[in-house]
Amino acid sequence: MFLISTNVLNKCKHLTLKRFINNSFHVDIRNAVINIKPIYHRFHGRSEYSQTHKFKKGNSLWWFPWGVSAACLGALCAGVLYAKSGNSLVAHCASLIEPPDLSAGNPVTGTSSAAVDELPSYVPYLLIGGGTASFSASHSIKKFDPSAKILILTDEAFDPYERPPLSKQLWYKSDVNPSLLLWKDRNSSGRSRPGSAFHFPDVPYVPPSRLSDSYFGISVVPNARVVRLDASAQTVWLSDGRSLRYGKCLVATGARPRAVPSTAGRLMMTYRDGSDFARLYRDARTASSVVVIGGSFLATELSCCLSHVGAERGLAVTTVTRGSGLLSSVLPRFLSDALTHRLRRSGVTVVTDCEVTAVTPGTGGAVHVALSNGATLRTDLAVSCVGVSPCVRLSGIRTDPESGAIATDATLRADRNVWAAGDVIAPTPAHRHFPFALQTGRVAGENMSRTDAPPRRIDWIPEFFGDIRPGSDWIGYEGFGNCSSHLETFSLFLSPDKERNISAATVPVEPQTDGLPQSHLDREGVIFYLESQRIVGVMLWNFGFDKVAQTRALLASPAVYPDIKSLAKLFFYEPEGLEGGDISDDDMDISSSS
Repeated sequence: MFLISTNVLNKCKHLTLKRFINNSFHVDIRNAVINIKPIYHRFHGRSEYSQTHKFKKGNSLWWFPWGVSAACLGALCAGVLYAKSGNSLVAHCASLIEPPDLSAGNPVTGTSSAAVDELPSYVPYLLIGGGTASFSASHSIKKFDPSAKILILTDEAFDPYERPPLSKQLWYKSDVNPSLLLWKDRNSSGRSRPGSAFHFPDVPYVPPSRLSDSYFGISVVPNARVVRLDASAQTVWLSDGRSLRYGKCLVATGARPRAVPSTAGRLMMTYRDGSDFARLYRDARTASSVVVIGGSFLATELSCCLSHVGAERGLAVTTVTRGSGLLSSVLPRFLSDALTHRLRRSGVTVVTDCEVTAVTPGTGGAVHVALSNGATLRTDLAVSCVGVSPCVRLSGIRTDPESGAIATDATLRADRNVWAAGDVIAPTPAHRHFPFALQTGRVAGENMSRTDAPPRRIDWIPEFFGDIRPGSDWIGYEGFGNCSSHLETFSLFLSPDKERNISAATVPVEPQTDGLPQSHLDREGVIFYLESQRIVGVMLWNFGFDKVAQTRALLASPAVYPDIKSLAKLFFYEPEGLEGGDISDDDMDISSSS
C-alpha cells in the first residue's frame, strides 16, 4: 500500500503536498522509497530472477512487498506524529486542501522559503548557478559522495530546469502553466499526465537550515546572486551582503543573451530563461504581431512556436535574419533555402539579408524595428535571439580575454577548490548547447567529489539537437563537431519511395530555391562537413538519436575518406542489409558545396 501511494505521490500535481512531505520528513522518507524500489522491482517482473519468483500467494516471498510496505507505513506515521508534536496535525493537513496561490504569477519552488532562510555559514559543496550544469554536477557528486551536502545558489526564481523545453514542449502542450514551467500531456491510453521542465520535478529540495540534517542533502536558494569569489579564503559574497564559506565550489552561471540596440524598454526583450518564457507566453496571446530578430536555432524554433500558438487568432510573426536564410551559418545553402521557404509557407514572414539597426518605441504602445535596407517594421513586441555570451558577473575568477569565458584546465579546475562548467566556460558558440552543459557538469562534479581515481579530463566534441515545427510538420536535427556552412559539405538523403536506401535524384551543386524539392526537409539525411578531405562535422537530419554512436565514432577517427559515398551504409542501411549490392553514383541523392 505504501509503495502504491508513493507512486501516486510521484505523479502528484499538488505542489503544496510536496512541500508538506519535504517540511515534515526532510525528504528522508523519499530517499528510503528510492532505496526500496529497486528491491521491489527486482522481485516484481523487472529482472530475469523475477520471472520465476513473482509475488503470488503460495510463493515463499509473497509477503515481501507487504511487509516492507507495512514497515514503511509505520515509519511514516511515527514520523508525522514526531515531527508535528506540539502542533495541530489536523489543522496542518486541512491546509493542504487549499491549492497554492498562483494569482501573482510567481513561480512556486520546493525552496520558496529559502530566500528568507538563514544561510549556513559553511557548506561542503557550493554550486553557483541553477541550470543543467549544476544539476548534472550535483548528480555526480551524489554518486561518488552519497552523504554530500550541496547548496545551489541561483539568481533565477526557479529550481534547476532544462532550457530546451522553453522553445519546444512548453509551446505545444495543452494546459500549460507558464509561471511554473508545467504542462499536461496525454499518454497512449488518453490519460492526462503532468510534465515539467525541472530536473527534479518529484523530489522537493530542502531548506538551507535543514541541509545538514537531510539525507537527500541538496538545497536551492533562488534569487541569490553571487558577486564575488575569494578562492584563497574559500568564501563567496552575495549581492545582499551575505557571505558563505565552502569546501569546494562550482561556477556554472551559464550565458547571458546579447541584445540589439534598443530604446523601446519593456517592448523589446531577450529570450533566455524561464521568466522570459512566462512573459512571452502570456504576451503572445494578446499581441497582434511579433518580430523575432535572428536566424539561429533559437530564433527559428521560437518563430515556429509563436506561429503555432497564434495561428487561431492570426498572430503575425516576422523573423529578421542577416543571413541568406534561416540557419544559413550551419546548413548547406539548399537546405537553408528549403527551410526558409517552409516557414514562409506556414505563415511566418522571413526577411533575409538584413540587419536590425535600431528598436524604438512607437505610438499606441507599438515598437518600431528599423532595418538596414531602410524599411521599418511596426509591431507589438520584439524578441532578440542573436546569440549569447558567457555570464561572468562575479569578481575574483580568471577569464579568457578572447572568449570572455572562465579559464579552466582540462579537468575543469579554475582555481584552488574551484571548478567551472557549462556555457560559462564554452570557448565558442558551437559549445553553448545543452549536451555540453550536461557533460561538463558531470565531469566537474566527479572531479570535485571523487578521491579514488585521477581527475577526469574533458575531451568534448560539440553536440546540439533540436526540432523545428513549421505548421503541422516536424523536423528534427542533431549536430556533431564543426557544423559550419563555410566548410565544404556533402549531403545524402533518403529516397521518399524506399526504406533505408539512397534516392536516385541528383541535386545541383549550386541549387536554387525555385524548383528545389521540398521533400528533402521531411526525409532522413546526413550532411558531412569536410576540411582537407577529413570529416570534422556531421548533421543528422530527421534521424532521431539511433545513429549517435556511429557519428561520434566517425568524428573521433583520424581517417580521411576520399569517397564519402562509402559511408552511406553506416546511416541508411539496416544491419541485415549490409551484405546487399554495391552503392553506385546513381543510387544517391547527393548535394555538395565548396
